[in-house]
Amino acid sequence: MPTTPQPPTVSSRRAAVALVLALYASPLARAEEIVGQPVRPALPASAYIALLRRSRDPSLASLLAFVEAEDYSGLSASLVISPFDDWRQAAYFLPWAVLSSDEAAATILQEAYIGVRAAWKAIDDAAIAAGRGLLGKADVIAAVEAFDRAVAAEEAGIPKSLY
Repeated sequence: MPTTPQPPTVSSRRAAVALVLALYASPLARAEEIVGQPVRPALPASAYIALLRRSRDPSLASLLAFVEAEDYSGLSASLVISPFDDWRQAAYFLPWAVLSSDEAAATILQEAYIGVRAAWKAIDDAAIAAGRGLLGKADVIAAVEAFDRAVAAEEAGIPKSLY
């Protein structure tokens, strides 16, 4: 005669919860150790600078091509793929790579990156609004140009000794 399944007992539920907590406890403990620690870039500052220089023009050209075609959803999507994403990641990691050799320059670069990040978000917001018909092509072009100025400001903060 087949037996019917029995509902879990209190002790078996506690054991299951304890198992789940044990599985998550180790990664959470490591995460707490990492919080507050500086980012550890994988490349030297010179490599990030080279990547920024190499990908800036193709990134800007890619953005403007989407604007000219009035492909605002494509523009928004292009912000998270190469070549733009390569540039964005290099811009993010550069201040951290510079930190070990020049703290003052790293601070300037980090502040500039915050401006670049805001301009990047403004492009995405403008593309979404233009796709909905709330903004025009000129508004999106203005956002791309503001982004280019923010990028130039970040590049101006790169110490000449790193070129």
